[in-house]
Order: sequence, then structure tokens, then C-alpha cells
Amino acid sequence: MYFMKNIRKIRELYGLSKKELSQLTGIDEGTIKQYERGGSFPYFTSLIKLSFVLRYSVDYFLFYGDTSYIKNIRLLELASRFDNTDMINERHQIEVDTSTFLKKIQDKTFSPLTDSFDKELTKDFRKNLKTIRESKQLSQAKLGKYANLSPQAIYSYETNRYPPSEKLRLLSKALNLSAHCLCTGEKLYFSINDSDFCKIMLQADHYLSVKEHGVLIFLMETLLENAGINPQKPQHVLSKA
Repeated sequence: MYFMKNIRKIRELYGLSKKELSQLTGIDEGTIKQYERGGSFPYFTSLIKLSFVLRYSVDYFLFYGDTSYIKNIRLLELASRFDNTDMINERHQIEVDTSTFLKKIQDKTFSPLTDSFDKELTKDFRKNLKTIRESKQLSQAKLGKYANLSPQAIYSYETNRYPPSEKLRLLSKALNLSAHCLCTGEKLYFSINDSDFCKIMLQADHYLSVKEHGVLIFLMETLLENAGINPQKPQHVLSKA
């Protein structure tokens, strides 16, 4: 399973042991070992905790990497930081290094998906589901029909329980929004004004490996630090420095 192959790589990207990841997420260390061995897939709340700590989107894990939504949130956060500076030479260096990685990719014609939903959302999945459904003027029965779920299931997801992973995939597709947006209220959308820089960074996010993401993240963080700009590293990365 794609998730199982890559969670260890992402964990190691941040220099975290399984015990440290357990402490950061509140997920039992033995459970994390099961994830990495392929023995189980994270339940709803654990999936969100892993996404928050590792800064990969819920969709990346949920669809086993096969998603056109943003995968590595940290990568695009840093790209946005460079877009808002006058560091033209540094941005060019990032583009050159990224292009080197992308040379191996023959077909780079994918169309990225972004969350364009304009209403404010929360960290509460149940509230988000109801808000999005009502904004699209869908009854519970109509959404159920689109997602191949019963109206009773939609009602229960809006009131008292979380959907299993396969149902969450169906809801995401039916509502034309990322699962990440549904679950966390954080929209997978980054505004990068330089169109060429935006295109190459979205290609990097979509096509490159976890290891290559790590190389680019380290490069961008280093360039910002050398310019006297705080790269705003995640707290668990700061603690490892």
C-alpha cells in the first residue's frame, strides 16, 4: 500500500523516530509500526494528526499518492514565501534544481486541482460537511446519491460519527473538494503570482518523490535563512535543530 511505503520516508525526512512521531501525534508507537509495516490504515482522527504533523495533505495519504490535489503542503508554503520576496536569484536557483529533478518525467501535463470553495470552514469535519453540502444546495439524499451513500449515512457523518476512509474518498469526489479541506478546513490552494514558478512547483509537488521534496524543502529553508528570513519551520523540526 502506497501509504505504508512512504510514511516511514516522510517521518525520516523530518528526522523523527517512531517514538517521537508517536509523541507528536498522540498515536501509539505500536500503531505507527503497524502503519509502516502495512498492517493497518489510519482511522479518521489519526489520519488528520499525521497530516498536521508531517505536512502532507490528507488526500496524499487517503488516495495513496494518486491525487491531483496538493501533496506536500510544506513545499508549497515555502514556494509562496519566495513568491512574496525580491529574491530573484534564489528563486532562479530553486527553479533550476527543480527542473533537474523533473527531467526524468516524460509527461508533465497533469491539471492540478485546488479548493475554490469561498465560505469559511472549521476544523470540525461534521460542520464542514454540512456547510459545504448546503452551500451547494444539496439535500442529504441528493449528496448521498452523488456519493453512492445512503441519506442516513450523510446524516450520521454530519452529526455523530466519522466516515471510514473509502467513504471519505467518495464524499471528496462528490463534492469536488479535497478531503483535506473537508477534514481540516484548510483549503489546498496557494497563491503564487509568478506563473512559471507556480507551474514548476506544482509539478514538483505532483511528480517528485518524498526524498526529492526533502531536498527542495531544505534548499528553500536554507536560502531564506541565509537572507535573514525566518523560514517558519514546523515546531518539531526546530526541536531537532
